[in-house]
Amino acid sequence: MLRLLGLSLCVGLGLGGCADDSENDPGSGGSGGSGGTGGSGAEVSLLWPCTEQGIRDAVVYGGGPHIFDCDGPTVVTTEATIEIDDEVILDGENTLTVDGNQSHPVLRIGASARVELRNLTIARGYAPGVGGGISNMGDLRIEGCNLVDNVSDGVGGAIYQTEGVLEITNTTISRNRAANGGGGLFLAGDIRIADSVVADNVGGGIYNGGIMTLTNSEVTANRAVFVGGGIQSARGLSI
Repeated sequence: MLRLLGLSLCVGLGLGGCADDSENDPGSGGSGGSGGTGGSGAEVSLLWPCTEQGIRDAVVYGGGPHIFDCDGPTVVTTEATIEIDDEVILDGENTLTVDGNQSHPVLRIGASARVELRNLTIARGYAPGVGGGISNMGDLRIEGCNLVDNVSDGVGGAIYQTEGVLEITNTTISRNRAANGGGGLFLAGDIRIADSVVADNVGGGIYNGGIMTLTNSEVTANRAVFVGGGIQSARGLSI
């Protein structure tokens, strides 16, 4: 990732968001050689305040990737669920934790959304129904993240998904809990999990009601009262 420094520009969203202007400049493509084609520009990022409002403004702005001006490891405790209904990439750079304060789901992703979460921790979300950490109806890609200590009184402690595409890579899902199944993950749709760990969840590790491919991953030390301590699969499962 290329990060550029420059003047700051307040984005005209009416929400108080302020992003680094030069972070928003797209990389220029290279010139093609004789008989060749131009190279693609480097990925650049918008820089936002490391606050709940900064995250919300990045979501409204859309696109990305968006990064956050955190002074070392930072926990942002949210006052309400962050709703995402469009396309956005959020990158916590391994310093940002988004915390639901044990009072609400952290993220709710709508059916029309295409979302990528990178290097974030999603923690201490709570749902009286489904999806303590994340409730997803869209297309969601999670890479290099941690989902920990999320709780649902229904199903899907860390993630509840009813449809769409879910890709999870190099991610740890641990210490989540659901009363009625899928303590870690309660999933439908098209699911691909690779190079990840699902461990120490209560209510089972994974409930699969979709078409799931699980590769090079560890599902261990999860607990369930009835069935599916590790994985309960009602449909297609490829390991």
